[in-house]
Amino acid sequence: MSIHLTNNLLALGIKPVGSVIGGDVQDFLPHVKDQLDGVVKYGVVADPDMKALLASKPDYIFIDAVYSGDELDKFEKIAPTIAVDMDEGTWRDHLLQMAGYVGREAEAESFIANYEEKGGACRRPDQSQARGRGESDGDPDDRQGTARDEHGQTARAHHVPGPRAQHGGRG
Repeated sequence: MSIHLTNNLLALGIKPVGSVIGGDVQDFLPHVKDQLDGVVKYGVVADPDMKALLASKPDYIFIDAVYSGDELDKFEKIAPTIAVDMDEGTWRDHLLQMAGYVGREAEAESFIANYEEKGGACRRPDQSQARGRGESDGDPDDRQGTARDEHGQTARAHHVPGPRAQHGGRG
């Protein structure tokens, strides 16, 4: 599970049936909390509530391949499980990968285009010169993004995080 995978599902217009919570806030992250009304809380990433996960009967489970991959068999007993390697690629790559599994490629492309349009409007002039030298293009964290979507469509999907978020990582 990963709170970032929850963000990706929301960006694709999918409201998961369940999600882990942020360890520090002991709740859904504030920037998406209003989009997760009625979503089952599975606890923190280091110790997800497997009974709650089983009871919510997800159609799919998304896990972080690096940190939950060794538990793949356990999750696959509940639902088909998709492992996303959060250490490979960018948040855009992860979003597109998940979109491919759930048939939401157009939504992913639209979200990314919208994000880049808004990001371009916020860039300082000196940032455009820094690009090409391996420096920031204005994306505050090129590996993670904040997913927001107005679609509000519900799909029975879920993600399962790795333990690193509890210890200050992205989980």
